[in-house]
This record gives sequence, C-alpha cells and structure tokens, in this order.
Amino acid sequence: MLSRRLIRVKVFKVLFGKISAGSDSLQQMEKELLASCDKTVDLYSFLLGLPVALKNVANAKIDAGLNKYRPTEQEANPNKKFVENEFIKILEEDTAFGNMCAKKGLLW
Repeated sequence: MLSRRLIRVKVFKVLFGKISAGSDSLQQMEKELLASCDKTVDLYSFLLGLPVALKNVANAKIDAGLNKYRPTEQEANPNKKFVENEFIKILEEDTAFGNMCAKKGLLW
C-alpha cells in the first residue's frame, strides 16, 4: 500500500529532522518512521471511506427530493449512477475494512 518512493521520502525526513536536532538514537528514529507509516495507512483508509459517506449523503438528498409534495423533474427522476456504484457497494460490504475504520475512529 505504501510506495517505495513514499517510504524513502519519510526516511529522509526523519533522518534529516533527527540529525539537525542533534539526536543519534537509531531506535527513536525507527519508532518515528514506523509511526509515520502507520499514520499514512490510516489516512489512506480514512480517504477510502469517503465515497461511502458521500453515497449516504446522496441517498438522503435523493430521498428528500422524492418525498417532496411537488418535486421538480430532476427530483422525480434522480440520476442514481453514483449511489449504485459497484466499488462503493464493495466497500460497504467489506466488514473487515468497516470494523478497522470504526476501531481506529476513521469514520466520516
């Protein structure tokens, strides 16, 4: 999930930061690098959950438009391409991903 280039950039950032601060603790540098990589994975998971949240908002907007007393033509016949997207359905059905995001608090 993490590209080699991203890991290389993170390594150089940690090394430069610690060397310029005067710290030589290799264990501390490694710990900081691993924490940075974990945060990158968390950010990736957080952003991967965005389409599901947007789908929920779109569903609510479509339902509100359909429940109007006098809906416009667009509200009466909404475009449901985004709501019926296969990728979003796969993300919603993936319980392991949902549980991991919920446990880490990465929900929108």
